[in-house]
Amino acid sequence: MASPGESIWEIKLSDLRERLVAGGPTPGGVAVASVTASLGLGLLAMTLEVTSARKDFTGDRNRLTDLLAAARREAIAIGQFADEDIAVFETYLEALRLPHGDEQERSDRRNAMRASLRRAIEVPMAAARAAAAAIEICADTAPLVGRFVAADLGAAAAMLSNAVRTILLSVDYNAGQLSFDPVMQAEIVAQRREIESQARLRADWVIEKIGMDDWWRAG
Repeated sequence: MASPGESIWEIKLSDLRERLVAGGPTPGGVAVASVTASLGLGLLAMTLEVTSARKDFTGDRNRLTDLLAAARREAIAIGQFADEDIAVFETYLEALRLPHGDEQERSDRRNAMRASLRRAIEVPMAAARAAAAAIEICADTAPLVGRFVAADLGAAAAMLSNAVRTILLSVDYNAGQLSFDPVMQAEIVAQRREIESQARLRADWVIEKIGMDDWWRAG
């Protein structure tokens, strides 16, 4: 578990791995997937930087600059969901530990648990939406870059798509606990299906656009 006020981005990668191996309650799948999505956007930014630096690039440099700024901005924004998810889950754990000796305490504990459970769905859903939307930056980049960074661009799109799927696994589990709010449960189920479907389709489109599918088949 991270120390109070500590950001996951302040932890060395080797230490993060060891914390996962140690089996603490946090960080979990959403936090790790958010880190992965942020790194995927960093990889996307790298493809734009490399393309922009090439003297033989004849495309729209202003467009490259705009996409690079978007990739950097979204990398930071998505990365923040890692810390937010950890905080939300720790709030849920605190609700679990509330006293429940009498009826009033049980009612207060139940309400606190339900509120924190809703947040434990809302935050991952927001993270999944952000990662899915970031795939559109990959899609806008695809027509501009050359084959020398095609694999990296394809990797960025795949990392984002897989991050979406990973985050939504947490949403699925938490939404299953929403028997007390069937309306929210139904809405979440419908929304997460659409998010995952569109993320997968757009990531596949990026990979096809840059010719990676043909490259693998040719190999």
